[in-house]
Amino acid sequence: MKHIIGTLLIFTLFSSAQAASSVKKKQPWRDSAGNVHIYQSVGRMAMKEVRWNWRPVGWIIAFGPGRNGYLGMTYGSEKKIAIWIRPEHSPTNVANIFVHELAHAFDFLYLTPELRAEWLVTRQLPLSIPWYPSCNECCDYNFGAGDFAESVSWTLQGHATDFHSKLGPPPDKVQQALIQKWFATLPNMAGM
Repeated sequence: MKHIIGTLLIFTLFSSAQAASSVKKKQPWRDSAGNVHIYQSVGRMAMKEVRWNWRPVGWIIAFGPGRNGYLGMTYGSEKKIAIWIRPEHSPTNVANIFVHELAHAFDFLYLTPELRAEWLVTRQLPLSIPWYPSCNECCDYNFGAGDFAESVSWTLQGHATDFHSKLGPPPDKVQQALIQKWFATLPNMAGM
């Protein structure tokens, strides 16, 4: 199901059975005035490039025009992922940003303090590194959650993106294997 608010396009995620039954009902992306915007087209193309077929049921995805200082944001309490698309973004860039944000949703839903500690140890990072930023809507590249999300995007989308974590280099094979192991237990992850 999609909802359009002004020029912000929002999709509600359903189970795969619901999604399959609604495929025939899809309409072109348009804003409330009926106009198709380039960021909506790029967002739509990006969704086809996402190599991770898991989606958190009941969450919404919102694509909007570029926002200064931000690429995407995951709002766990609202069950919402927002992606802000800049004119220079390709569908591949947007797909990688989306997978980064999906990793945050996975974190909110499934990672325990013990699993977060396991990630930090596997990345050879001190357990004293904070997992989440202490401020609202802060950049997460210096925190465990941002390192994890960047590592997920790097692992699942391939190396078609820059790696932005400030805590270390892209994940090695052992760290990528841990990501694959955790995600293998999720619904819709067969053949990932």
